[in-house]
Amino acid sequence: MANKSTKTTKKSSRTTSTKPRTTKSESVKKETKKIEKTGDLTKTLEKTKEKVEEKTQDLSNTFINDVDQKSAIASLEDQIVEEREYRDEVETKTEKKAFRTFLIIVLCLVIGAVASYCYFEVICKDKDTKVVVKYKTKAAKFGYDKDSIGLKYLVDDYDYVGNFQVNIYNYLYSADEINVKDMEQDYLKLLAIKKADSDKDGVISSIEFNDAVEYLFGGEVQFNNDAIKTDDILCAKYSYENGEYKQEEKKCEGTSELRLQRKILDVKEAKNSMEVTVAIAILDNENDKVGKSLTFDENGGQTLGDELEGVTAKNFVIDTATEELTKFVYYFKYNDDNNNYYLESIKLDN
Repeated sequence: MANKSTKTTKKSSRTTSTKPRTTKSESVKKETKKIEKTGDLTKTLEKTKEKVEEKTQDLSNTFINDVDQKSAIASLEDQIVEEREYRDEVETKTEKKAFRTFLIIVLCLVIGAVASYCYFEVICKDKDTKVVVKYKTKAAKFGYDKDSIGLKYLVDDYDYVGNFQVNIYNYLYSADEINVKDMEQDYLKLLAIKKADSDKDGVISSIEFNDAVEYLFGGEVQFNNDAIKTDDILCAKYSYENGEYKQEEKKCEGTSELRLQRKILDVKEAKNSMEVTVAIAILDNENDKVGKSLTFDENGGQTLGDELEGVTAKNFVIDTATEELTKFVYYFKYNDDNNNYYLESIKLDN
């Protein structure tokens, strides 16, 4: 009995534990659900793939942007470096140009200072409160010959013709010996005026006048600054104002038929002196005569003296008659300060 109960119990237990059968429709549903899940997974995977691709594209774009930015930065840095180099080059050139300009300015200042020194300390000198400026053109020393143009100009410096050429004879050749310091003051003033008035406008400064006096006469003759302030100098009158002499009027009129010709025959130079020998002739064009001298009467009239025989004024050639003519010697001294010869005296050559 007891065994039967046990068996019954076992059997009952097997019956109770038996799984229920699954129907076909249920299987289909299950498969369908699996398929649906699979589709959902596929969609999920596709979405994930799309997101990954988007992320990858974003990362790629970001990388490209980073590369572009880095390239742009590198290019900008290159431009900055180039601009700095250009600026440095420009600054260097500017500094060099400024330095050259500075050197030129300094050089000009030095030249100006040297020129000022030469003008005031070398060219100018103070003598008895008068200013003397040396001439730019200096006389040659130990270089003259009798036919040189420079020697002719030197002798001509002591001629003042004015209206009457025979004035030269009167002031230079009317005595056997004439010292410059003893010559008529008016004539010496005229010579200084002629030398100073290079523009021939009748206006000269006191500096130019004193300069000419120093050049022509050395220390033999000196005038005050107002030396020709009120004097009537032969045919001209000069006034003095604001450091200038101005010719006011000419008083002499008319001309003379008498002409003077001169020929330089010889020149001798020593250490600090020079002798120039000349021959002179007086031509009377009105009477067609030639003389060796000239005399003056009390009224200022001139008379031809020592006429040359067989010679007329029209056909006279001084080069062929020098042996018969009167001769004079100019005695010059050399001025070391001015570097020029100045006249000391004129003597008859016996």
